[in-house]
Amino acid sequence: MEYSIEQVLNDSKNKIGLYHYNCHCREIDIPTPNESDIELICPKGKKEWLFKDKSEWIHAFGHEPNEKFLEYLKNKVIENYCLGQYVILKIDNHGVAINVFVDIEGRGEKVNHIYRVNSGWMVFSNGKLKCNTFIGGWTK
Repeated sequence: MEYSIEQVLNDSKNKIGLYHYNCHCREIDIPTPNESDIELICPKGKKEWLFKDKSEWIHAFGHEPNEKFLEYLKNKVIENYCLGQYVILKIDNHGVAINVFVDIEGRGEKVNHIYRVNSGWMVFSNGKLKCNTFIGGWTK
C-alpha cells in the first residue's frame, strides 16, 4: 500500500512508518560510492534477453550485441550510478527499484551521436545492484 507524504507526516501513532506499515526503519547517511565499491548482479537470462530483444537498438548505436558491448554498458551503469544519475522508481517489498540514465556513445557512422537510455536495477545493501533490464527504454 502506498501513502502520501501528508499521511506519513501526520501519522501521530507512527503506524505508517517511513517505508512500510509499522516500520521501524530509519534513514541513515551512507558514503558516496566509488566505482570499485559497486557489484552488479546479473540474473541468468538478462544478457540473452538484451542481445535478443535489443540487438537492433545496439546495432543502431553502431555497436555489436556482444560481450564487449555488455561490459561497456555495465561500466556506464556503474559510473552513472556513482554520479547519482538515476531516479527511484519505487520502494516496495522487493527493495528499491531505480532507473540509471546511461549515455551510450555511438560508434562507426554514429560516432558523433549520444543515445540516452534507461537501465533498470534494484538497489541492495553493500553496493550491490541487481539487473532488472539492461536497456529499458529511452531517457526523456
